[in-house]
Amino acid sequence: YWLDNQLYFGIKSDGAWNEVSVPWEPQTNTWYHISCVRESGEITFYVNGNNIGSELANIYIPNLEGNITLGKYEWDTNWTGLNGNLDNIQLWNTALSQEEINNYISCPPLGTESGIINLWGLEESGQAVIFDFVNNFPGGQLINMQTNGAWSINTPDYNCQTCLTNEET
Repeated sequence: YWLDNQLYFGIKSDGAWNEVSVPWEPQTNTWYHISCVRESGEITFYVNGNNIGSELANIYIPNLEGNITLGKYEWDTNWTGLNGNLDNIQLWNTALSQEEINNYISCPPLGTESGIINLWGLEESGQAVIFDFVNNFPGGQLINMQTNGAWSINTPDYNCQTCLTNEET
């Protein structure tokens, strides 16, 4: 999530909330590709494929069998969360290289790549249930979102022959 000009990566594990952050000031009305890579006890943040900082963190990423909250600090009831759009959300069980991150910016994965565990393309306009391309089933639910009118056709441009929908060229 992003708050007070800081980009955060946080996770609740074994009952405790742990997070790291780096300074970042996004511009409005602009798509960003954001990646967080955990490797050797360090979280590295990438925006549009560029390393914007890293921080040592004792963050354990458990098996993701519970809820995932994106764009909001889950326990802050006073903050409304992300005022923007999300597209092409991916979870991996391997640390992607900067080159791999850059490749997936212009051509998203299909869900068959080694190490990918979840891929939500978010192409279900008007639906509250989202489809996971890796596991080939409706694997997510949107909560606190107005599904009527909240979906945007203004999505990032992709440049590849293997895109998931006809929105992507």
